[in-house]
Amino acid sequence: MYFEHYETLNDLSDQGRMLRWPDYHACFSSILPKDTMVRILDVGCGAGLFLEWLSSLGYSNVQGIDADEGQVKFAQQLKLNVQCIADSATWIKSAGLFDLIVMLDVIEHIPTGQDSLTLKAIHDSLADRGWFVLRTPNANASFAPRFLYGDPTHQRAYTEDSLGYYLRMAGFTQIRITSGDVYRIRSLPGALRLFTRLTFHFFRRLEAVSEFGPLGFKMPLSLNLLAICRK
Repeated sequence: MYFEHYETLNDLSDQGRMLRWPDYHACFSSILPKDTMVRILDVGCGAGLFLEWLSSLGYSNVQGIDADEGQVKFAQQLKLNVQCIADSATWIKSAGLFDLIVMLDVIEHIPTGQDSLTLKAIHDSLADRGWFVLRTPNANASFAPRFLYGDPTHQRAYTEDSLGYYLRMAGFTQIRITSGDVYRIRSLPGALRLFTRLTFHFFRRLEAVSEFGPLGFKMPLSLNLLAICRK
């Protein structure tokens, strides 16, 4: 089961799950609707970590779907509204309208062809002026091959260009794609790690400019891409 693989890579204890909340806040708080009664869907919610964070903020009309029974069972043990759904696109089409839909680290798992259908279903199931947020590993990153092949269920990786193409094909016209990484200094070793990371990113940026010209200045080099779309 996929959950067994996921559990070896993530700390799912109470403390481990809560340690993710500041990162979620840094990435997503600016787009969360002020109305805590809005309808929110987490596609591929996994063990429910993002849903649990939303619930802690008072959002009560949130739900998630995932294809893995083990992860769904874990999320349900946290008293979260999560269902095991094999065909996300079909389910989304019949689920009504949502004010916010998120899909974090999921699109790369969906078989080719089904990924486009899922994005289209998400677009059509957003309420007017609704938000869609997607995060996926960045094919431009130094360790992109590790992220692509480190998980046996990964199907592909995206650049900002290919991801934007699929989102436009789904019907989105307001699209912003940026870095999906969050750097928070929590300790002295963490500060050293950040300094080292920024140093290597500087040289990677020089490499990108030398290879791609002006495009290299704006190419995201982060481990993840974050797409924020509005209907």
